[in-house]
Amino acid sequence: MKININCDLGEGMGNDEELMPYLDSCNIACGGHFGNKDTMKEAIMLAIKHNVKVGAHPSFPDQQNFGRKVMKLSATELQNSLYH
Repeated sequence: MKININCDLGEGMGNDEELMPYLDSCNIACGGHFGNKDTMKEAIMLAIKHNVKVGAHPSFPDQQNFGRKVMKLSATELQNSLYH
């Protein structure tokens, strides 16, 4: 049996580089619940450097509630929030 060690990253916590060598995969924060375009890009680059698989951790653009508040967004608004 192989265990996949996974972690949510790209949130601007400052510890992505320390965690990365221990991970098999990571989910990069997108959607504006935490972090930003720069923290997302940095986390992806670190994952590539450490051969860590990358997935997305999408959310609503809601930093106050960490992306958990349900928001009514158009498809375009949601897509734009995930890219920024």
